[in-house]
Amino acid sequence: MEEKYTAIIGIVWLVLTVISRWILFRKAGKPGFFSIIPILSDITEYNICWTGWMVILAALAVFGTGLLGQMAEADPTYSIPAAACALVCGIIHFVESIKLGRSFGKGFFYGLLLTIFPHLFRMFLGLGAAEYKGKP
Repeated sequence: MEEKYTAIIGIVWLVLTVISRWILFRKAGKPGFFSIIPILSDITEYNICWTGWMVILAALAVFGTGLLGQMAEADPTYSIPAAACALVCGIIHFVESIKLGRSFGKGFFYGLLLTIFPHLFRMFLGLGAAEYKGKP
């Protein structure tokens, strides 16, 4: 019985996330349906607050973390580069969250909350009264 409610809550959360990102993208002048396509939604979110080259750096860091993490299972010498890529991913996510908050007129603390609770505070940006101010 609990699994049924967990699944319902998960589906409602997913729908709210897609709707809020759709509205967030529309506020920033991007097509809202990009929120439905997984990789494209992340690229669009990075483009809202950064130039195109940071999207490539973030994608390489994520790809490197996955690849080196798999290689580290077989050979422990790859664990340090995998950890370095994961650290780069974390730093990029932190800076992107701060810049996303500033793109919508929010301050550093809101960006910090976007880092810690990303889906919840993106919902607040999308469904709230925040307006897109442009790239910071």
